[in-house]
Amino acid sequence: MKVTRTDGHQCRQAQRQIDAYIDSELLVESSLDLQEHFERCAECSRSLEARKEMRDRLRSAAREVAVPFYLDTRIRARVRATRPQPLWMRPWLAASVAVVCVGFFAAWQVVKLQSAVRSQENHLAGMSARIGTLMRIGLADHLHCSVFRKYPDQPPALADLTATMGPRYAGMIPIAMQHVPPDFRLYMAHICRDHRRTFLHLTFRRRQQVLSLAIVRKKEGESFAAGELPPALSRAGIAVYAAGVQNFQIAAFENAEYLVYTISDLPRTDNLNVMVALASPLHTFLESL
Repeated sequence: MKVTRTDGHQCRQAQRQIDAYIDSELLVESSLDLQEHFERCAECSRSLEARKEMRDRLRSAAREVAVPFYLDTRIRARVRATRPQPLWMRPWLAASVAVVCVGFFAAWQVVKLQSAVRSQENHLAGMSARIGTLMRIGLADHLHCSVFRKYPDQPPALADLTATMGPRYAGMIPIAMQHVPPDFRLYMAHICRDHRRTFLHLTFRRRQQVLSLAIVRKKEGESFAAGELPPALSRAGIAVYAAGVQNFQIAAFENAEYLVYTISDLPRTDNLNVMVALASPLHTFLESL
């Protein structure tokens, strides 16, 4: 069982060695000592999980960056066009230059990706200051998980999306599909993490428009009823709240355990209407959990 207080010196050592621990570069004895520390220290454990999540995001995005198929051919053509070199050097030179250039291209893509991640965080921070605390939760997940993402040309098979959600939560998929506008197609259905919170998240697309349905368990004291903003309307005894920032519209409702959001670049009324249609069946579904 984790405790929240450990020796400060041990924590500083653990923080310095997190990357080596993740990459399994430590000796067995050191790795076991760190593992024991992470199991005892809640703060260092959270840092470890956050670092793993960020590294997984970077690696996943880097794998999606395709090196242009013509790069090797172009490099070799330029090498042949330069001043003649001794015959024994030419194959080695061309191959070496190609390897260096491909490596540089991949490294540049990673640097660009890291810069994009920082830019996303700054962009979110700028918008968050203009909306209420609870509305930021849904918006942040939408931006990180649905907006800053490359989508396939065609949505995945419904059976695959249902399997990804698992039997406990798969029931929210037909509810959502029944009540979102019919020309929106489901591209993503999964359980994700953002800012150390776990979301049930569905993403629909209509051409360039993106609509998220995100559900997250409440933390102590979180409630729209506390008066952060007044309800936009009420349907079947369920208060629905709304806010907007830049071109994003957010609608939300709550029950005793969960906060539920629709976030999109639809007009305010359209986004709110989607939530109104979803509120009652989703409320029933969440109560069944």
